[in-house]
Amino acid sequence: MAFRAGRGTGRTPGRDPRAAGTARPGILPGAPGRGRAAAGGAGAAGRLRLRGLAGDRPVPLHHGRLPGTARPDTQGSRRRQRRARFPAAGHEPAAARRAALRAAGDPAVSLLERVDIVLVHPEQPGNVGAVARVLANLGIDSLILVEPRFRHWAEARKLAVHASDLLERARRVESLEEAVGDAAWVVATSCRGRTHAERKPPLDPEAFTRRLSELAGSQRLALVFGPESAGLTNRQLGLCQDILRLPTADRYPSLNLAQAVAICAWELRRCRLERPAAGTARRRASAGDINGLVEHMRRTLGNIDYLDPRNPEHVLDDLRALIMRAGPDSRELGMLRGIFHKMDVWMSLHGGPPNPNRR
Repeated sequence: MAFRAGRGTGRTPGRDPRAAGTARPGILPGAPGRGRAAAGGAGAAGRLRLRGLAGDRPVPLHHGRLPGTARPDTQGSRRRQRRARFPAAGHEPAAARRAALRAAGDPAVSLLERVDIVLVHPEQPGNVGAVARVLANLGIDSLILVEPRFRHWAEARKLAVHASDLLERARRVESLEEAVGDAAWVVATSCRGRTHAERKPPLDPEAFTRRLSELAGSQRLALVFGPESAGLTNRQLGLCQDILRLPTADRYPSLNLAQAVAICAWELRRCRLERPAAGTARRRASAGDINGLVEHMRRTLGNIDYLDPRNPEHVLDDLRALIMRAGPDSRELGMLRGIFHKMDVWMSLHGGPPNPNRR
């Protein structure tokens, strides 16, 4: 007796499988390779014909395979192909979802893309990794590190879990001024109360979220967090327009760094702002522009001996606070810089130092 698998397979002489008892269903004795009949070689009718004493007896193929053979894993591959062609809403890339929501006019998504989380001199790598993870959880992509005070990044990557890419993309800068240079509103976080009469009172989370509506469409917000051991210094607080204070117990007001970032990021996430009407939101001058004006004032006021050379920061800090309280826009800040420029020109024409702005 012999087996013939449709067309394309040769006649293979052999012994009677019933007498020998060695052949198994689905195995072709003498077939190439390991002897399994290929499903694709079963002929156009998809049947295997057994020729012998009983004549031609059709043996149906089950889903393109011989009876008794292993079922090919086609369903899983088809499912993967279907997912690739028609991804479910929950599986599409996060960037694509944000772009779609932004195109639909979701202001919260637009806000999250304009937030910079700034960590000043972080000391614990685990906290930095936990911060990266919670930012990824809540849809904030910008993390800035000001001179981290640790060297072992393995623990940070371990705590970041699946947000290690955000950790790798984090900007590392040398100063707080550089970190917040692009932000129109710089908000520091502190657990200490401020009673200085010339400083603004700290904001609570409700007041903070209300103020967010004052940011124009493309302007950035920088949230600044200090080192774990001591927090931000007075000098660093002075570089920020406002201070956010989270309500905690008086007996233990200090929060863990990652916990504080999580609370603030959650407030941003759940905030549903009404988009301001066109032309109603003022474009504030950025922190970098304000710092540029202060440095211009340092040079000009120093040339006329207005500043104490032993401690010029005493006056400059107060001038910076005055400008930040006023919240000027770019045009108003340009007017102030123009005034100091004219002072430089007048001094250079009357025997003073040369005008540094002349090219």
